[in-house]
Amino acid sequence: MDKQKKFSFPSSIRHSHTLPDGRTLAYYTFAAGVDQSELQTHHPILYFHGFPGSGVEGTICAQAAAAAKCQLFAPDRPGFGSSSPSPAAGWDRPDEYIERFVDDVWDFVKAMKWEKFSVVGVSGGGPFALAVLDSYLKSLLEMHCDRSGSVIPCKLEAVSIVAGMFCTAGVEGMMPQNQQIVSIMSLQGWKSTIIYYFLLLFVGFQRLMLLFVLPERCLMKSTSPFMKDLPEVDQKVFLENADLQVAFLRDVKTSLHQSACSAVVEARVLFREGFYFEQSLRDGWAKLQGSVRKRVPRVSLFHGHLDVNVPLSHSQCVQEQVLGGNSRLVEYPNLGHLSVAVAKADEVMISAAPLS
Repeated sequence: MDKQKKFSFPSSIRHSHTLPDGRTLAYYTFAAGVDQSELQTHHPILYFHGFPGSGVEGTICAQAAAAAKCQLFAPDRPGFGSSSPSPAAGWDRPDEYIERFVDDVWDFVKAMKWEKFSVVGVSGGGPFALAVLDSYLKSLLEMHCDRSGSVIPCKLEAVSIVAGMFCTAGVEGMMPQNQQIVSIMSLQGWKSTIIYYFLLLFVGFQRLMLLFVLPERCLMKSTSPFMKDLPEVDQKVFLENADLQVAFLRDVKTSLHQSACSAVVEARVLFREGFYFEQSLRDGWAKLQGSVRKRVPRVSLFHGHLDVNVPLSHSQCVQEQVLGGNSRLVEYPNLGHLSVAVAKADEVMISAAPLS
């Protein structure tokens, strides 16, 4: 990574979309220095934030998106930021939690009346991007088999995943904290219930300190114990960019704005082996034939070799065991987790942009 490169992060603009059941899906767009009339002609990209996080996180890619003639729309997942909590009991039914969010996404896309769009998922946003891809392929199969002549109203142009979590790959290479979370989330029965309430108390206390007690300079210092386990390249990209620190702090504060509950629930959703869409994605590609095949999106994975938050093996597992030959994996030997998302944002946005 270029040591001299400086990163700037535009301000975010919050919007809201009302879902059919009355819940709110909050999302953000970004003032990326492009005239509004021009921005409306840009290709829309849905940005799925990491864990924990909020749509505010999309600011790290907003400039790169604008340069690629794209516009980011970054939703808060249920219960994060200003989005309403999910009606799905994610702790006990994690797959339903993902499915309900996918339904929310399609309702939003329909309301926006897009003819085509792309999806970018970063870190914990990766499984949600794969779930949207799975639902889209299922729709293509239904169209292929349906003799009534029905068509899909919009095209999913591309899916790009950056350092995506996929714990089916295992925990080897993960930092100790994340390995412990995976181990805890595998507990079942009464032990699971105890863990749930313990985490509510623990994360709830952290939330109170974050939002109401500690000044910002102390919050930055509080990240030091976690930074020591990161590769030097991730430490440098964070500690040497004051704007990134401000963006990171705002993202974390926004994510926990409502409560600690959604962060606890989503930990259960993400830090586990096996997602409902794995088998259907494996099978779906081969069933798509003829003209419908032309509507299949391009799929790109981006990952750094030095990543200890989410090891490279996670993207390798997705490519080999789920997507097969229907994706490309771009590897960066000298980058980690945060450094890939920030330093390679331009490549990610280009991959999500339409080819014509």
